[in-house]
Amino acid sequence: MLQTVLDFSIFEDFVNLQPKQIPLGSEEENYYWLSFWNYLKNGTDLSIINFKETQNIFLTSLTTGRKGTKIKLSENFKKPYKNILPRETNIQSVFFIDEEDENEQQKYRNKNSLFFAFKNDYKIKWKELSLFKKSKILSVEKAEKLQFHSWSVLNEYLLPFSDLIIFDNFIFSGNKKKLQANLFKIIKEFSKVASVKFNLLIVSYIGYDFILNVEKIYDTLKEFLREEKIECNPGIVLTTNAIKRHDRAIYSNYLRINSGDSFNYFKSDGTFATKGTEITFFPLCENEKYITTENSLKKISEIIDNLAKREDADKYLIGNIKNKLLKFNT
Repeated sequence: MLQTVLDFSIFEDFVNLQPKQIPLGSEEENYYWLSFWNYLKNGTDLSIINFKETQNIFLTSLTTGRKGTKIKLSENFKKPYKNILPRETNIQSVFFIDEEDENEQQKYRNKNSLFFAFKNDYKIKWKELSLFKKSKILSVEKAEKLQFHSWSVLNEYLLPFSDLIIFDNFIFSGNKKKLQANLFKIIKEFSKVASVKFNLLIVSYIGYDFILNVEKIYDTLKEFLREEKIECNPGIVLTTNAIKRHDRAIYSNYLRINSGDSFNYFKSDGTFATKGTEITFFPLCENEKYITTENSLKKISEIIDNLAKREDADKYLIGNIKNKLLKFNT
C-alpha cells in the first residue's frame, strides 16, 4: 500500500472541515470527506508528523481499529537537505506537509518525483491523487461522451512519478509511424509531469510473424528521447512468451492504466486504428487496486528475472531494467 506522511496541523484542519451529515450537508461534500478519511484510516500506512498530544475523538478513531494498516506518531519532522528526499524513500510515498512558503513547496515538487500536498492545496491534491469525480473508464472510439480521442487526454489523469513501465504485446509491432503515433506520444505525455529524470521500462513480446531486434528498437527509442530532450533511463524487455491478453497496462508510482486492446490506438493521421476498446484508470490510493497492481508487477519481475538468467539474455534485455516499481527483483 502507499506510505503517507501527514502533518498533524493538516489532520486538524481536515477534521475541522467535516461537513454536516446529509441532508444538511451535500452528498459530494460527505463523499469527498469520507474518501480521504477512509484512506487515512485503512488505505495507507500512516506517519503523522509534528504530533501534539491532545484529546481528539477523530485521532482516537484513526489510531484504533485499523484494518491491516500501520500508524506512527512523531513529534518532529526533519526537513530534507535542500528539499531532496533520501534515496531510500519509498517511491510510493505521499506527503501532506505544513510548508507555507510557496517557493519551498515548489522546491519539494521540482526536486523529487513524488506526490506532495500542502495546507493550502491538500484538498485539491487529494482529488487529483484519488481521481475524485473523474470518469475512470473511457471509450477509445468515436463517441460524444467519455471518449479517449487522443493521447493528450492522459494529461487529465497523470500524477507525479519516478518510474514508468509499459507492458504490451504489440507496442513495437508495425512501422516507425505507429510508434510515433502511440508509444512515443505516451512517453511524451508522461514526461510533461516528470520533474526529474525517470526510469522507463517497456515490456513486449519478441514477435509473432517476425522476431524483433532489441538493439534496433532500443536505438529507435533513444533517438526519439534525444530529439524530444526527454530525460530518462530507458530499458526494453522482449519476452519469449506472449503476455496474457488482458495484461496490457501502464504502471507508475500512483496510477495503473489498463487497456482492452493494444495501446496502438491511433494511426499517424490521428484517426482510430482500433475498432473500439476501453481504457481504464486505477488510482493506487485504493488499496484493492494497489494489491492487484502489486501482483501484476510481481509477474513482470519474474519474467525479467528468468530472462536475465539466460545465456543469450542480451537478445531480450537492453538498457536500464532496474525499475523501482519492481521491488521484487532478486
